[in-house]
Amino acid sequence: MYFSKIEPDSEHILRNSGDESPLYVFHRLLWQLYPQDQNAKRDFLFRLNMDIHGSEVLVLSEREPHEASWCKSFEKKKFAPHLHNDQLLGFKIRVNPIVRGKKDHKRHDAIMHYKKLNQVMRHQEAVHDATQQWMKMRLEKNGATLLSEGFRADSYSRQALTDGKRWLRFSTVDVSGNLQVVDPACFMQSLSSGLGGSRSFGCGLMLLRQPSF
Repeated sequence: MYFSKIEPDSEHILRNSGDESPLYVFHRLLWQLYPQDQNAKRDFLFRLNMDIHGSEVLVLSEREPHEASWCKSFEKKKFAPHLHNDQLLGFKIRVNPIVRGKKDHKRHDAIMHYKKLNQVMRHQEAVHDATQQWMKMRLEKNGATLLSEGFRADSYSRQALTDGKRWLRFSTVDVSGNLQVVDPACFMQSLSSGLGGSRSFGCGLMLLRQPSF
């Protein structure tokens, strides 16, 4: 796999965005990093970070990317972490936490669903507890155990994206914390495929680091 860090050319993006939301723009433009293949399926994850200083795009892909015309700066390196049983890692990830209702079996925003079941809870408390519960379950299915030490769930927000014609709405939470690897092969696969929904729109890319305790 390959990990890329890109600073986009903001003027180029503005000229080519039309009525699209920024995430929709990158959802489309990132395909330009890879060889033309009409039969190719999305085999990359990305995260868009934006602040007053500008923006950067982080990308994890199966195929090797190549610099496109909209890239102001472009860095890439091979991504092949050495994982082993009981390894402790810190992580950072933006997720769209979705759960299915036990009664209606429909997809629900995990935070809103949790608040509905626990009506007396404060909003930030619900964001923390619902996201922690969601991450714990997802990691257990993907070769790792979530540790309680250092867990944070911040910046819960409702996203409304448009391609100029249709609207897409979903929620995101920025999560950080620590985990323990229990199945290296399974966990490696989850890094490649991503966690949660809206992976085509900047969610699910897990960034690894040293544990924070």
